[in-house]
This record gives sequence, C-alpha cells and structure tokens, in this order.
Amino acid sequence: MLHRKPLYVAIAQRKEER
Repeated sequence: MLHRKPLYVAIAQRKEER
C-alpha cells in the first residue's frame, strides 16, 4: 500500500472528479 492513500482510494477520487 502507498504512504497513506490506497489504490482504491485514488481510483475513487479520480472517479468522483469525472
């Protein structure tokens, strides 16, 4: 996992920006 932002979290934020 990354420093404090899991992959699903980054993908979820990117989907919300859509």
